Amino acid sequence: MRELIILCFTILFLPLSMAAEGTGLKVEGGTPGTDYKYEDNTYTILTDTELTISGTTTADHIAVGENVTANIIFNDLSIKFEDGNNPIKGTCAFYIYKKAHVTVTITSTNTIQSGALLAGIQIEKDASITIQGDGTLNAQGGWGGAGIGAGKATSCGTININSGTVNAFPGGWAFGLGGGCFLEMEPTTDAIININGGIVSAGGKEWGSSSINGTININGGEITTSYHGSSFYKYNFNGLQTITGGTFNNYTFNNETTIKGGTFTNCTLNKIISFDETNASFSDCNLTFTNPATLTKDYSGCTFNGEITIKGGTFTNCTLNKIISFDETNASFSDCNMTFTNPETLTKDYSGCTFNGEITIKSGKFTNSTFTGEITVKNGTFTDCIFDGKVFLYNGSSTGDSSVKGSECYIYDGNWIFNNNEAAINSSKVNIYGGSIKANGVWGAGIGGNSSSNGKNVTIYGGYITATSVYGAGIGGGDGYSGGGQGGTTIIYGGTVVAIVNYYDAARGFGIGSGRANRGSGITKIYGGSIKGTIDGQPITTGDQPVYLGKLEVQNVTDVSVDGKPYYIDRNIDEDDNLYLYMTGDKHTVTVRTSGSNNVTTYNATYASQGVNNDGTNKGYFTFDSGTSSTPTESSSVAFNFSNYDIIYGTDKLTVKLTVTNKVTRTRSAAMNSVQLALIDEENNVLLSDWKDVTTDGEYEFEFDTKKLNAGTYTLTAQYGGSSESNPSSKQEVPLIIAQAEGTKAPEYEDPTLTAIYKNKLSDIQLPTGWTWDVPEAEVGNVGDNTFAAIFTPKDTRNYKVVSKDLTVTVSPLLVSKLDDPKVISSQPVTYGITLSNIEITDKWKWVDGNTIPRVSSWNSYPAYYEIEDDTNYDWSKISGYNKGQHRVIREIELDVKPIYLEAKDFIFTPPENLIYDDQGKEAKVEVKDKSISYSNFFIEYYNTNGELVRTPKEPGTYTVSITFFMSTNYVLKEDPLTDLSWTFTIKELHNITITSSIANGRVTVNKEKATEGETIILKANPASGYELESLSYTQLSDGATISITNKTFIMPESDVTVTATFKKATVTPPDPVDPDPPVDPDPSPVYYTVTLPAVEGAMTDPVAGSYEIESWGNFGFFLMIEEGYKGSSVPVVTADGKVITPRISDGKYILKNVQSDIGIEISGIVKDQSTGNVPLPSGFGIFIADGILRVTAPYVIRLYLADTNGRLILTRQLPAGDTRIEGLAAGIYLLTLEGQPTRKILLK
Repeated sequence: MRELIILCFTILFLPLSMAAEGTGLKVEGGTPGTDYKYEDNTYTILTDTELTISGTTTADHIAVGENVTANIIFNDLSIKFEDGNNPIKGTCAFYIYKKAHVTVTITSTNTIQSGALLAGIQIEKDASITIQGDGTLNAQGGWGGAGIGAGKATSCGTININSGTVNAFPGGWAFGLGGGCFLEMEPTTDAIININGGIVSAGGKEWGSSSINGTININGGEITTSYHGSSFYKYNFNGLQTITGGTFNNYTFNNETTIKGGTFTNCTLNKIISFDETNASFSDCNLTFTNPATLTKDYSGCTFNGEITIKGGTFTNCTLNKIISFDETNASFSDCNMTFTNPETLTKDYSGCTFNGEITIKSGKFTNSTFTGEITVKNGTFTDCIFDGKVFLYNGSSTGDSSVKGSECYIYDGNWIFNNNEAAINSSKVNIYGGSIKANGVWGAGIGGNSSSNGKNVTIYGGYITATSVYGAGIGGGDGYSGGGQGGTTIIYGGTVVAIVNYYDAARGFGIGSGRANRGSGITKIYGGSIKGTIDGQPITTGDQPVYLGKLEVQNVTDVSVDGKPYYIDRNIDEDDNLYLYMTGDKHTVTVRTSGSNNVTTYNATYASQGVNNDGTNKGYFTFDSGTSSTPTESSSVAFNFSNYDIIYGTDKLTVKLTVTNKVTRTRSAAMNSVQLALIDEENNVLLSDWKDVTTDGEYEFEFDTKKLNAGTYTLTAQYGGSSESNPSSKQEVPLIIAQAEGTKAPEYEDPTLTAIYKNKLSDIQLPTGWTWDVPEAEVGNVGDNTFAAIFTPKDTRNYKVVSKDLTVTVSPLLVSKLDDPKVISSQPVTYGITLSNIEITDKWKWVDGNTIPRVSSWNSYPAYYEIEDDTNYDWSKISGYNKGQHRVIREIELDVKPIYLEAKDFIFTPPENLIYDDQGKEAKVEVKDKSISYSNFFIEYYNTNGELVRTPKEPGTYTVSITFFMSTNYVLKEDPLTDLSWTFTIKELHNITITSSIANGRVTVNKEKATEGETIILKANPASGYELESLSYTQLSDGATISITNKTFIMPESDVTVTATFKKATVTPPDPVDPDPPVDPDPSPVYYTVTLPAVEGAMTDPVAGSYEIESWGNFGFFLMIEEGYKGSSVPVVTADGKVITPRISDGKYILKNVQSDIGIEISGIVKDQSTGNVPLPSGFGIFIADGILRVTAPYVIRLYLADTNGRLILTRQLPAGDTRIEGLAAGIYLLTLEGQPTRKILLK
């Protein structure tokens, strides 16, 4: 025995291994039939017991059943199918059904391959697979199927990859991971791909195949993807992507991507919806943001698209296409291209950068940089830089191959050197107010056109300008051999200008005018200044009068006027320290002031039409006398008409009036015969400057264009330059305050028209540029117009105030797009008879009529409603079943209702009333107790004791009743046919009881003359005087048998009987002599009489039915109990020798007192229950109640029984035919029974 036990345990602990016959797969672990099963070439996993599957097959496959959690180890497994061809499906190697959750641990190398239209590992929606381990899994889809995920036209569940090497190869026109066939693809977001680790490869070389499709979450791992050249989806990721880790090289992320981490190299991310750079790094990437992103880290070789805020970082070789906020404090840039959407200020050093937008430069060193847009330079040094656009140079310096081009260039001060192979300054409009400018072109002009373009519009007000070119003009057109080359329009109001051509054949070009091709002179207008250089064509002045060169050889000149008109020179020409003045061909008075003294010298100039010494080109056309010198002793003054000026940003013009007095106390020198007004900013840059010729004392009005001046505090500086009689005035300064304009005046300001949907937050509303909510997380409120505090911050916060304002939001109802159909959540099917109110349905749904009893039907649906509490804020119009008037959604709910299965106890069986054989057919009744059951027709069948169907029972015998074909929708017989042991009746012949007439010396009577078999017959013997009963018997006429009778009762046989009796003389014992003192008999012999208690169907007696000997003058008592099924309709009537006896009130006991003869008890009124008050009375009967009087109508003599609700008999009465009135009854409920009729309840009031 011990050996047997050991053997059993050995078998129990051996690992279970199963391989189906004819297959190479092997399953280890678990119990066949419990944990997995093998049927039809399929291993179906049933439980979470760990199973190891290995082997090679081309016939068998694996499936995980619905709702199963499985744990599988793949160990050197190979399943390959190549069957099917679109549109015929092949075989799926590994199928995971919906709501199944599978963990696959891979060891060694494993290959899973499916046939056409199926994924290598196919995962239904709401199912999942988790892949882990240190092995390799190769999953190959068939045509139209993913490597791991969906097949053609199917949805996909969740794919988790934690470790191992996973290669997901799609078939043609499909993805490696996630979505299936491109041509019939379920929604992208169905597939959820979570890559947490491992080495993952997705994609393939099959025609049109691609990489990963779905909701992609990458938290780690090394991912490699690929796509076929003909693919519709030529990118590495397609779907919704969340990246929190991992390494990516040369990837394209399509659709919405959330970045939370990872290392990205040479990647393209086309739609970044959320960006957190904390744990991420990028190099050589192209990033497009759909929402504003903030950059603080180091980036190299990256392109940024979308709204960007710069708060720090080192950027190398990057392109930033839409910088909305820029803080260079902690940032550095080299070789970058930056585009600003708002005005920005630069103060740091930059190299190799391109700046686009509205830029102000206050300091810094810029090397090899390009500026496009509106550029304002207030300081800084620039080497090899290009200014392209609208350029304002207030101060600073440039060297190397720097140049200017674009629409406009304004130079106010600074030391600027521009060199270019084309034009050094190539702006369409050039205004120079001051500074030192050297512009050197080669093929283009120094200032003006490029090699093949004409000159520009150049206006010079001041400064020292040196403009040179090799092949073009100094100021004017370019080379001109390839077209263009004509001089532009050059206007000189002041300054010192040197315009020369460096070409070896200088005669081929002009200092001002056309290039060497001499295609056209252009226009040169001179109103002042000192100009050295050849001029193409005739220069003119006011009134288009020609002007001619006059060379005045006087050194250290600081100021010049001609005929009292200031010429606004900067200084003498550096080369020879002479003046080169252009004047009309008349005599002129030239007054000069020189530096180092307060002397003023006046020269008389005489026009020589042929030029001085016939050399007008070099010596000019004017001769000058030796001049007369003087030292002015009078001083002049200038005064503002206001002590300060206040305007609001955006004001178009500022008008300033200055009062000039020619002779006042002298302070320091300035331009003679003019008054100058300058506008200086806080950094001492001259922003605006203008002069007026002064001819007499008085007011001179200046008008400045101030529209572009920023808000802030400026200084207005005025000075009169004096005259030959007076010294220059002192400078006068007054503040100009430009206040911020109201934010509502900002160009981008708009009062937004805002709409929202109920339940939106303010943050959900797309505000116009500059607007923000005070409390963005606040909800928009109820439907209607609601106001919320908001702030408008202008792009230009320097010049415009921030606006605080309540904005109106028009809130529309939230469209309810979906309301799930209500469902029954209590158990189904329900049994007929239950009301809808007792059937539980989806929360918040209610039955329209909870009192309805659902019926059994194939079209069985009932309306339920969803009470809409709020149809103001919600739009329910698109919801099926919506009833606006009732504020409800009403839909039908299908119910599975099963019928009630009726048993015998659910019926009332009533045997035929007349069971006495009379050669007439008998009919029993079977009725449904529940009268509410509608349409309950059925057939009643009768069977005799031989089991034979009898159409209409009439012959004597016992019959069993059954019912069949119960025709009711909602009720069904539990058995068909249905019967019960009690559903029987017996037709009996009525047999005669004959008392033999030859009985002598006495008489015998019987309680009935006819009886059926089984009845108890009670006899009474009355002996003649002096006789006593000797014997009593009956003879059966059927067989002549004579049976002795005891206790004067017998059971009626199935035969006529003749009763006979004999009487004998009574033995008379003479009385004993009377003893005058007789002794007392202590135990006299008692006399007994027989009381017979019958057995009655539907009732029980205590004691039980039988004959009982009762001592003379004694009492006999019994209890009568009505059985179930008889209590409702029975009114018991107990009689003894024909007299009714009633039960004792205290306990209901029936008592026969003082028994002095044999007594037979009869019990009647016991009938099966029938519904009271619902069965109509037979024809001729009537029951009427009025004023406490009961009136009963009967068509023949019948007995009435009236009992209370406890069954106690109140009265019994033989009713005659016709009407009977019964009075004196107390008010209450009674049970009324007419003999042979069902009992009825009546109410007396």
